[in-house]
Amino acid sequence: MDTDLELWSRAAGGDGGAFGTLFDRHARSVYNHCFRRTADWSAAEDLTSVVFLEAWRRRRQVRISSDSLLPWLLGVANREAVPQVRRLVRAHVHLRAAWGGCGKVWRKLLRDADRSPIPVTSAQFGKGKLTGFHLQVAVGLSAADPGAFAKAVDKARHGDGSAFADNVLGLLAVYTQPIVLALRCPDGLGYTTYAEHREALREARRISPDMPYSAFDGLVCFGWKIPVANPARPLPVKGLPPFLGAGSQSDFPWTDSLTRTIPGSTSVLYDGPGHVMYLTGSTCVVEHADRYLTELKLPPAGTVCRA
Repeated sequence: MDTDLELWSRAAGGDGGAFGTLFDRHARSVYNHCFRRTADWSAAEDLTSVVFLEAWRRRRQVRISSDSLLPWLLGVANREAVPQVRRLVRAHVHLRAAWGGCGKVWRKLLRDADRSPIPVTSAQFGKGKLTGFHLQVAVGLSAADPGAFAKAVDKARHGDGSAFADNVLGLLAVYTQPIVLALRCPDGLGYTTYAEHREALREARRISPDMPYSAFDGLVCFGWKIPVANPARPLPVKGLPPFLGAGSQSDFPWTDSLTRTIPGSTSVLYDGPGHVMYLTGSTCVVEHADRYLTELKLPPAGTVCRA
């Protein structure tokens, strides 16, 4: 197996396949590190992409002195995480200001619901009960409108949790299904030990004491022991036409890692945020996609569409 030093040297010469191997080797470690710094799944995903994009951009300037590229990657992650954490803190401060005094009421509601769960009924998902834990997990789907959220909290503290019922019971109906866990946990396991989860939760509560729900997400997968019956294998690419991939700053490395497995394929980087690149409104992305779909013509390798 090639060492990181060998792969990095080849990547510096423009070998995208060597860089892709480094990505496959270290992406999970970088992602877990970013999550521990931010306590936010989405931020960790974005930071991971930023780290590898920075690595690609600086591949000719950076010289690694050890056998592993990972320490340098984690150093980049640490530098990039500082402004990200500050943004999360600022967002939380602004949100609390918008809610006014709702925070104290919300925290009391969580404590009361943990002691005495609130019975609710959903037309779609039936009957259930809301605990403080359930409310924190569901609040991310409920708090887009601060005014409506404050009214929902006020109703819930008087025993009417109907505004949260669909979100909570819907999540429970989906995420407790064995098939969902089987699909989700091998790919998205965020914690290797319970102590690691507690550390992430403490950091989440420090950043966002009212809503540390992001740190709960991977807990459902803790201790996942079911062996993989169909381990990842190379795609059966024989006979396939070349593919065109398009990814934003947050998901380009994953997009490119797939297209690189198909001979003759290439990927376009959209140098901006978001997903579903064809719907971004970027003329550059749309033109490349349309040309591929109608004429099977691919853009040059390394094509970048500016946001």
